[in-house]
This record gives sequence, C-alpha cells and structure tokens, in this order.
Amino acid sequence: MTAHLKPQAQAPLTRPIRVSTDVIISAPIDSVFAFVSDLRHTPTWNRAIVTTDALSVGPIRRGSRYLQTRTVPRHSQEIVEITTFDPNRLLELVSDEEGAGVRYGYEFEAVTDNQTRVTMTVTLQPDHPVGRRDLYRQRLVRIMASNLVHLRTAIRSTPSVRGNADA
Repeated sequence: MTAHLKPQAQAPLTRPIRVSTDVIISAPIDSVFAFVSDLRHTPTWNRAIVTTDALSVGPIRRGSRYLQTRTVPRHSQEIVEITTFDPNRLLELVSDEEGAGVRYGYEFEAVTDNQTRVTMTVTLQPDHPVGRRDLYRQRLVRIMASNLVHLRTAIRSTPSVRGNADA
C-alpha cells in the first residue's frame, strides 16, 4: 500500500485587515449614493487618486470597471470593479492595489431626509507580512476618515448633489 499525502492549502502571508469608519453628510441619500458610485468623482475626495477613467460603457452597475491612477503609496495604476451595486444602500468595489487585494465597502443610511451616514469599510489582504498590525490599522483608519471628510466637503461644494441641505 502506498501512502499519498494531500497537498496542503497555502495560507496567505498575513491575515486580512478590516477597518471601518463613517461620516454624516448633509445631503439626501440618493444624491450621496449617486456621487460616490460614480467613481469618476473619486479624485475630488480621495487624495491618493489623481484620475479615474471609466472602462465600461453604459450606466453604473455591478461589473462596471474603472482605471485609477494613484500617487500614494506610490505612483501606480489599478483596475477597480464594482462588485455590489444596491442603490442608496450598498456599494462594494474590489481592486488589486499594489499587489494587495483590497475590498472597499460603502454603506448608506438616511439619518434624516437631508442627512446621510456613509460607512466606509476596507478589507485589505496584504501581500507581505505586516509587523505592527495595530499601528497599520490606526494609520488606515486615519486615512479613511480624512477621505470621508474630503467627501463631505466635495459634496458641500457640488450644489446639484447637496440638494436642499444647508451644508
């Protein structure tokens, strides 16, 4: 009798890192969702992204793809794809950023008729071991929170998005 060894599944180099933060924006939920889901607006509020170009033709939907050029952490380009498109509720994206698998989630909640809570969740599968995960997570949350503040500012300065809100 010959013994056969089953191949063992390779574990990822590191465990995924998942962080969330949120912001309340003085604008109706449908306007906020429309603004965020049109990824061509991303450079107006995400300081790491300098350009976003649509690769897909037609309306924004699940499967829409974009080419983003970023300058942080270094100059590079990445393909971003919408994986969940649930209007006024949930937008999820996937990207292969700098060799690390990244999932972005944006949840939308109407706080009032003219206030929307946006919760941003990032799940990162690093392509290399991360030493101080706690520090890495804190830095990531700071960057995300800053981007959400910039999102709120971008919406405040876009009257067609702001609606009747007094931002």
